[in-house]
Amino acid sequence: MATNFLDKDGLIHFWAKIKEKFVRKELKTGSEDTYKVLSDNNLTDALVEKINNAGSSSFSGDYSALTGKPSIEGHEVATGNQTAASLGLETPGGAQAKADAAKTAAVAAVKTLGYQTSTQVESAITAKGYATADSVDSKVNAAKAELQGKITEAVSSALTYKGVKATKAELPVEGNKTGDMWHVTADANEYAWDGTKWEPMGGAVDLSGYMKKTDMVALTNGEIDNVTV
Repeated sequence: MATNFLDKDGLIHFWAKIKEKFVRKELKTGSEDTYKVLSDNNLTDALVEKINNAGSSSFSGDYSALTGKPSIEGHEVATGNQTAASLGLETPGGAQAKADAAKTAAVAAVKTLGYQTSTQVESAITAKGYATADSVDSKVNAAKAELQGKITEAVSSALTYKGVKATKAELPVEGNKTGDMWHVTADANEYAWDGTKWEPMGGAVDLSGYMKKTDMVALTNGEIDNVTV
């Protein structure tokens, strides 16, 4: 008997049906758990109080009539055409001069302390007998190659394929060594000698108790429509 399930396409259709029939609820302004209703004015009590207490005001639009003018470093911006110097700020020319002076001082300090090139450093390391990057890489690569060789040798010697037998009863009982493996056609399986007996390496698995892919049938849009009536 087929089992119905809801796939991604069906879920999208189902969600569209829900949005078609219902309006999403919205939280009241400033609230995290109270939702709006049709009779709400959608304003918090605090906001309504501020509006009522605001009174009337007027502004001519002139910058000079503006209260609380912006300021920079404590200097009020009185008009829109003040220069950086009039506000006590650094001018572009002054900033460039200070940057040039700092660069000159840094170069002088490096010359005083002295420096070495990468070639000089490499030569000094080699002279002290320390390992360089190239010598370390060479040793690491050699160790990796040796390790890979041992792994390959171990894996290749783990099992030795001996051939094919018609039945398990035909497997040899003498002269076997650990890792010998035969294929038996009767049960389409491989058997390996573990030192004392033949051990099966695999075989067929009974999957009759599992659900088949064809048993899973996605709900159709029509079936979803019937659910959301």
